[in-house]
Amino acid sequence: MPPTLFSSAAWPAVRCKDFDPVITANSAIFTLGRKQYWAAALHTALALRSQILEPDAVTQTAALSTAGSGQLWRTTMVLLREAFQGIQIDVITCSAAMNICKTTSRWRLAAALMGWMWAAAVKPNVVSYSTATSAAEKGSHWEGACHLLDDMRFHHGEPNAFTYSAIAGACER
Repeated sequence: MPPTLFSSAAWPAVRCKDFDPVITANSAIFTLGRKQYWAAALHTALALRSQILEPDAVTQTAALSTAGSGQLWRTTMVLLREAFQGIQIDVITCSAAMNICKTTSRWRLAAALMGWMWAAAVKPNVVSYSTATSAAEKGSHWEGACHLLDDMRFHHGEPNAFTYSAIAGACER
C-alpha cells in the first residue's frame, strides 16, 4: 500500500515546527480537485480523520468543491452531513455544497441546505441565496425560486443581478 499524505514515509525530511499537516492537506485537496483527480482529493480528506487529525472548515470546503467538480453530489451530501456533525461550518462551506446542487439540478437539496444552514445558525448570504435560486432555475422550479427571493428579502436584504437572473430564468421554463 502506498504511503498516505500524512504517513512518516511520505514526509521523511519534514521536521519543521511550523509544518501543519491540515493546511498541507487542504492545499493538496484543492490542487488535486483542480487537476480533476477527484478520488485522490477525497481520499486525502478522509485520510485526515484516519490519522487522528482534525479537519477544519477549509478541509470540508475543499472536499465539497472537489466532489462538486466531479459531479459527485451524493458524496457531497455525505461530506456535508459529516461537516454538520463535527466541524464548525461556515457560509462558504454551505455555498460550496449548494453550488454542487446547482450544477446537478438538485434544487430540493439546495432548498434543504438552506434549512440546514438556519438550523446550524449559519446565516445565508447573497451568494447562498443566488446559488440556491440558480439550482431552482436549473431544476425548472419557479415557485422555489420565487420563495427564495421572498426569503432573501426578508432575512438578508436586496438580491443582486445574479439572483434576479436566476429568477427570470426559472420563470421562463
